[in-house]
Amino acid sequence: MTAGDAKRRFLEEKYILDFQMLLKTRARRNRMLAAWAASRLGRADADAYLKEVQLVDAAVGGDDDVLQKILADLRSAGQKADEDDIHSMMKEMMFDAAEWLETNRDSAEIEQDRASGGP
Repeated sequence: MTAGDAKRRFLEEKYILDFQMLLKTRARRNRMLAAWAASRLGRADADAYLKEVQLVDAAVGGDDDVLQKILADLRSAGQKADEDDIHSMMKEMMFDAAEWLETNRDSAEIEQDRASGGP
């Protein structure tokens, strides 16, 4: 293997790991966001609401679909909801999720395995 091949392989692996971490962070953030929104909506079934949020996120990808779902749900429940406030909440929770994953790496991997049907 040449030095160029080794560097390419390293960068490919780093990209894959970074992408996986991004996906885990977004999933954790969405879990936190769904729990927050479910609480504001007065829903006792936070896990069911999380599944609704996950379905919306999987259908389109990106953050706008999640933001719009939560915004619509809050408004339809008569809650005061502002797009900028929810977007700020999402950013803050993204940092919190990244921090949580960094300090709980082992349990995060177990949680991810369970969510994907693994051990």
